[in-house]
Amino acid sequence: MARPIWALALTGLLALVGLSNAYYVPGTYPTEFWQGDTLQVHVNSLTSFDTDMPFEYYTMPFCRPPEGIQKVSNMANLGTILQGLRIENSPYNLTVMVKELGKNACGPDGSFPALTKQQVALFTEKINHAYRINMVLDNLPVTVYDLEDDNAEFVRPGFELGYSDGGKYYVYNHLRFNVLVHPTHGEYTRARGAGGAEAAMAEVDARRLLSVGGGGAAAGDGPAAAAAGGRQLAQADKHPLPGPDDQLYMIVGFEVQPCSIRRKAGKPIEDLDCGIDAASPPEPQEIKEGEAIVYSYDVYWQISATRWASRWDAYLRMPGGKVHWFSILNSLLIVLVMASLVATILIRTVRRDLAKYEQLMVDGGSGDMKDEAGWKLLTGDVFRAPPRAKALCVYVGTGMQVLAVTTVTLILATLGFLSPASRGALLTSMVMIYVLMSCVAGGVAVLMWGQIERSYTGWVGVALHVSLFYPGILMLIFTVLNIAIKHTGSTGAVPAGIYFTIVAMWWVWRMGVSDITDQMVRAVEPFGCQLVEGVMSHDMRRFVIDGQKVILNRPSADHRVDDAEFEPNEVYAIDIAVSTGEGKPKYSDDRDATVYKRNIGYEYQLKMKASRLVLGAVNKRFPYLPFSLRTLTESEESPELQKQLRLGLSECVGHKLLEAYPLLREKEGELIKGTVLLMPNGNDRITVAPEQPVESDKKVEDPELVKLLNAGLKINKKKKKAAAAKGEGDAAAPANGE
Repeated sequence: MARPIWALALTGLLALVGLSNAYYVPGTYPTEFWQGDTLQVHVNSLTSFDTDMPFEYYTMPFCRPPEGIQKVSNMANLGTILQGLRIENSPYNLTVMVKELGKNACGPDGSFPALTKQQVALFTEKINHAYRINMVLDNLPVTVYDLEDDNAEFVRPGFELGYSDGGKYYVYNHLRFNVLVHPTHGEYTRARGAGGAEAAMAEVDARRLLSVGGGGAAAGDGPAAAAAGGRQLAQADKHPLPGPDDQLYMIVGFEVQPCSIRRKAGKPIEDLDCGIDAASPPEPQEIKEGEAIVYSYDVYWQISATRWASRWDAYLRMPGGKVHWFSILNSLLIVLVMASLVATILIRTVRRDLAKYEQLMVDGGSGDMKDEAGWKLLTGDVFRAPPRAKALCVYVGTGMQVLAVTTVTLILATLGFLSPASRGALLTSMVMIYVLMSCVAGGVAVLMWGQIERSYTGWVGVALHVSLFYPGILMLIFTVLNIAIKHTGSTGAVPAGIYFTIVAMWWVWRMGVSDITDQMVRAVEPFGCQLVEGVMSHDMRRFVIDGQKVILNRPSADHRVDDAEFEPNEVYAIDIAVSTGEGKPKYSDDRDATVYKRNIGYEYQLKMKASRLVLGAVNKRFPYLPFSLRTLTESEESPELQKQLRLGLSECVGHKLLEAYPLLREKEGELIKGTVLLMPNGNDRITVAPEQPVESDKKVEDPELVKLLNAGLKINKKKKKAAAAKGEGDAAAPANGE
């Protein structure tokens, strides 16, 4: 007996268990530090929940690092740039497991130059908008909350820039850092070294360690730059592989307690106590013109039981939701009441319509059948093609693209690929997935277009509309907002390089459009004529003489259509109506119409016998092409029967089963009308009536139009073959019949 396929597959998977190696996907590899290693705190953009306008940290009068301001490039990606995050180095240096008090951040005296009036206004504006300072240590954001408190429902990253009290503004110029560390014995470092990845991870360590020798090397300069400063940065070069008894530390939390303390520059720091419960709280540092602010910080280290794998749990803790039973019951009650009202109205309407139809059946159906009302109007909608099928396909395709992006993003986030440890990963992934899922939008739209039109002719135009319509609207809004934000100086403005990268991902290609309307206008202008408004030309395909693509002879405020994009192997019937007057004729109503056409996109259950006879005759004799009213009524000699046929025709037109061609009435001038087919192998005039001989003293001066008009409408295939044979042969004998 053969084994099931699933059993064989399970056996194969179990055989691979011993060959598997696990790896950490979301963030960086765990890093262990020796006691005495020097770390640098990175600063991020200033953010506010009130304005959502981030600003670069060093736009404020803060202390600069002695090696100069440098961006941390390894933390930058498309997502962080779009979010306005700019991570840079800072003057705050920490030594692992070494308690440090009263360290100056601005050089030896710790003071920043005297504030100017503009800097005071900048401080005041940022404090009024509740801006927060964001710092990062070992990829962990700083917070003012107690990360060890399990009762804390929400941890907010960063700390406030300052505060106001009694009309005065104060800045937090002293920071008390508390770093939570978890002791280890070098198991991660040994595993990394044994796996042969030591060289690759040395760069990661170099970005976190600093040179403290003369001149100093910035974080991110690499081991070579650090060696020039007098000390190796790479942890692997500084320490040998740790043994089982060596004590190392992993950073699992980063807390800060900011306070405002006023003191003079160069004055020795004794004991800075910025606690709330202090017996004599220090005088706060007021923000005013001419004031030299002294920036300082303390460093504390705290042993924590939190493991490295769980260090983000405290930051991601969300407040517990409360069930609002009253609101739920209130909403349910409103829904039930509204549903009852709608059901009552619908039942009454259906009963009234059913009673009306039963009465007609009792009377034998001899009465005139009026337009149906109520729910019966919807019976044939399912068989009718939408009037704007291309727009519907674009909407559905775009919706499927958004659904696909949401689904894929949720799956990646559930699997842990979009960890908060990787800043900007979520936004970067969404942008890239949106671009990749454009194939889903185009595929769904084209598939739906083929089902509605029963032909895939014109699918390129549908795909172009999907790729340009909604993304174009988004790009327009994005561009306007980016220009507006750029003038504010916010880091939320996308740089030019990233902007054009996004545009390049969207704007891949675009087909050219042949503007037939301009050519017709240029052809009639020399003769002092005007194209008639409202005359439309359509593309033609099998069984359809007026397709979805429309060319408008003369655009106006009342007549607008989508651009017609020509594609290979398409045929267009160009209707040209020219008037010597203003070109604005009056349209007659359907009662004056004498030419009709079957509208194959609509279905309806006709009730009148005459209407069914008319529709049957049209479906049999003129299923696709227009017909004259005379062709239906001339065979019937009885005036009464002709009247019944006209009534049936009116009902068919009223239910859109037949389309009436309106009459154009011009007060002044004459109309010259002709229908021309535009085909790949040439043009052809199909109007039955002969051309009207016209002599004019005006002529076309445009060389391109003259060449086009002299080309003629009908191309003789024999002439074409004879010309080809003449070019290939040595003799120049004329072809037969030329």
